[in-house]
Amino acid sequence: MFALTGRQSHAYFKKPVTDQSMLDLFTQEVKNQCDSGTSIIMESEEVDWVIHDKLMGQVILGRVLSILPPGYEKFTTVVINYRAPRIDYLLSLWETVGVVKKQTCYQFISDPVTVLQLHAIDPIRLANIFLE
Repeated sequence: MFALTGRQSHAYFKKPVTDQSMLDLFTQEVKNQCDSGTSIIMESEEVDWVIHDKLMGQVILGRVLSILPPGYEKFTTVVINYRAPRIDYLLSLWETVGVVKKQTCYQFISDPVTVLQLHAIDPIRLANIFLE
């Protein structure tokens, strides 16, 4: 999902990735799995961060959904993980985002960017966006 937000680098990729190349990769993999009759599970904690952007969040989510086969709504299940206690979710975010940025847990939690984006641990808001 990071490539769809305009970022071209991520610690897990050795070279830059464009939004279109990421969509092409997703599209091909979804087609391969559909052709073979296999169920598809798409998961990303980044969805929480992406949809917070009121302007681009819906556009990015729409681009991801556009690669699914026609009529996908009838056979799609969205699962939103509610983590309790909430601190476990925050620690998971740090392990996913902060560790990649080489931040200690304290640095991650006190980073103004993190503080402004703590909405990512709000599953009710995320559920409402998917319902819309």
